[in-house]
This record gives sequence, C-alpha cells and structure tokens, in this order.
Amino acid sequence: MLVSCPHSRHKNSVKGKKTQIIFPFAAAVVIPLVAARVCYVGHLMLFLHPNVEKVMCSFPDAIQKDIKTKMVNIGKKTGMAPEVFHSQMQKDVYALLDSVGIAFERVPTSEAVTMDDCVTIGERLGTPVVKTLFLTNRQKTQFYLLVLPGGKPFSTRAFSQALGVARVSFATPEMLMDMLGCPVGGTSVLSVVADAEHRVQVVIDSEVAGEEWIALNDGTTVNYMRVKTEDVLRKYLPQTGHIAQTAVLNEKT
Repeated sequence: MLVSCPHSRHKNSVKGKKTQIIFPFAAAVVIPLVAARVCYVGHLMLFLHPNVEKVMCSFPDAIQKDIKTKMVNIGKKTGMAPEVFHSQMQKDVYALLDSVGIAFERVPTSEAVTMDDCVTIGERLGTPVVKTLFLTNRQKTQFYLLVLPGGKPFSTRAFSQALGVARVSFATPEMLMDMLGCPVGGTSVLSVVADAEHRVQVVIDSEVAGEEWIALNDGTTVNYMRVKTEDVLRKYLPQTGHIAQTAVLNEKT
C-alpha cells in the first residue's frame, strides 16, 4: 500500500507556489529588460524559445524596436576603403573620395536596409544616418535623389511645393540599380558617381545641409560612413558633375 506524506505534499505545494510566482516575474520583467539592452540575449531568446515571436509581440513597441535595432552587427571604425567591393559603383565611390582628399570614418555592418536598422549605426558613428530616396515623376522622365534627416517623413506635396515640380513617387528598384547601381536599401548620394549622363538631380533637405557631419552608406547595405557635409557638397558632388539643390521641405498649410 502506498501512503502519501502530508508533510511532503505541503513542501511540494509551497515549492509549486514559489515557482508560479518567480517564473512569471522573470518572464515578464527580467527577460524584457535584459533583452532590450543586450542584443545577444535577443538572439539567445530566438534560439531557445519556440514561441519567441509571440513573446516579442507582448513587449512594448519601444522595447521591440530596441531589440531589433541592436541585432545589427557593426564592425570597428576605419578610415580605409573595404578590401572587397560589391560593385563597380562602390569602387568608384572610394576612388573619388581618395582623389579629392575626403577623409571618412567607415563601419562595416551586417545588412541594414531600414532606418530602424540604422539607429545603432548612427550611434556608433556619432552622427544619425540620413534617409535617401530615389524619386521620379509620373512620366519617368525626371529623377531626383532626395536626402532627408533619418527621422523626417517624406511628403510628396512638400517636395513638389519646394521645387515647383509635379508630384513625384518612388522610382522602381530596377531604375535604381540601372541608373545608380544601388540595391534597395543602399541608396546613397555618393552613388551619383555612376550617373555619367547627369539624369539625376540631387536635392538636400536644408536640415541636412546645415549639419557639420553626414552619415550615409556607400551605395551598399553593408558599409556606412561619416564625412563632413561640406566635403560632400563642395568637393565630391562637383566632381561627378552634380550640384545639389538645397530645399526647405516643410509642408505649407
């Protein structure tokens, strides 16, 4: 005959209650706080937790964003060009920077294609990464490369008002690659080195033009750099045959 011990049942009950209290606390408080600050913890959660996406969705939006952006891998700063180039355009970018004597700080990264990805890259470089958009008119006859502050939303109405042109929209990925040699997410003002026919008009938001430094990619999604804004506007672009138009892009009411 099996006899259960009341004392053992009591100990197990107390132990069970402690587990019920401690585990939810760890899951709800400790894990989110640590994961929001340390990127490899986020990777560990992805590896260990079978329902990590559901867990992530339960976090506040700010913590989710923090985890995702800190998952971008960023290498050491260097003032040198990459050893291996991904395209002729990228190679030409660094050749021109060198020929006109423009110094830069570069960091290699894992693939970074969104502005959220660029948050920690900007922190590492000490300058927020700008947003660069490739735009065209409805007839696909005029093309614009627009450089905005990273956190500033694009308004086609404000753009049209500032430049006195018809409404524009985003050019296709095929046009971007064909004209500037950039992949989606790798649009850069430096890539106009590939625009030998000068079909693209460079437009710089006045807020960007007024900053001492500009952080941007090199026409790829895996290298970002910081350079003097004046060097880009006065040294680099003129050598490509492009003169940037500065625009105040505040939508009129």
